Amino acid sequence: MDFPPELLIAIFAHVSNPTDLATLRLVCRAWNGVIKGSHVTPHLLWPAEARLPDMSALVLLSEWFPRTPTIQLNVSLWSNFETKPWETTATALHEFTHRFPKLKKLTVLPSHIQTHEPAWPSSDSPRPHLGLENLQCPGQLLMRDTCCKDVATLFPNLTDLNCKSWSLDSGVTAFRALVKLRVLSLRYTLITDASLARFAAGRITQLTHLDLSLCRGVSDMGVYAVVMGSPHLTTLSLDYMPNVHGGVTIMALATACTRLKALYMRKETGMSSTVTPPHLIYFAHKCSALKCVVLSGHPPSNSHATTSLLNDYYPNVFLW
Repeated sequence: MDFPPELLIAIFAHVSNPTDLATLRLVCRAWNGVIKGSHVTPHLLWPAEARLPDMSALVLLSEWFPRTPTIQLNVSLWSNFETKPWETTATALHEFTHRFPKLKKLTVLPSHIQTHEPAWPSSDSPRPHLGLENLQCPGQLLMRDTCCKDVATLFPNLTDLNCKSWSLDSGVTAFRALVKLRVLSLRYTLITDASLARFAAGRITQLTHLDLSLCRGVSDMGVYAVVMGSPHLTTLSLDYMPNVHGGVTIMALATACTRLKALYMRKETGMSSTVTPPHLIYFAHKCSALKCVVLSGHPPSNSHATTSLLNDYYPNVFLW
């Protein structure tokens, strides 16, 4: 049965496994022509259990589907790149994304093995990839301070960046060059108050979502610096940060981030807290858009009187 090209394009756009897409091209000349010659832009998901035979597989993939907007790669089992595992570095990311000019989002799931950089087919000049807007690379321990400048230079149009568990501190200041950045995760990194203050001194007024959870080198003073420089914040995560006691942070948010909608500031049992019921009442009064406040481990969150008072005057605020 012959299907019209428009229907084939719609069907093929939902196929995410690149191996399946390559197989479909071998069915017949008609299918090969539709996939190769049409505007099929599949969201490619390379399965975790797939082992790549060699670098030529990805090179061929980029030639077949150069317009794909989303790619998710699980590199934890990629051990056949020139007989070496893959190292996620800014250079490797650039050489990969350079082959997909329409790419908008790249997710690289973490590798927990000793790695080396593959022999990518190098481009003549390291031109910035202007299309990439979303880069998710959690758990890449080999991404250090020196990589941050490369990321900011090679991907200047990033709006969403996930640096969870990167071995970075002072390198975070390089992200000030990302003038379109809206969402930034620095969760479980090595940043300190000093590096965070230098980062906040730049142009970060566009940030709307920031995650600093588990950053044990950051205190209330570091959070204060970044909060005062980020007036458009709508979501802030400060979970399990032993040096953030909360009182100063709550007052800074009430002063500078009146658009805030959600605050997550959980503490482990036994950690000190300076958050008081008056802090929360003033906070809810100033941040009129506030919807959710998670303060488990802080004394006010366990106070029935505080919860009742908030429910009476600010019924839209959920305190947990």
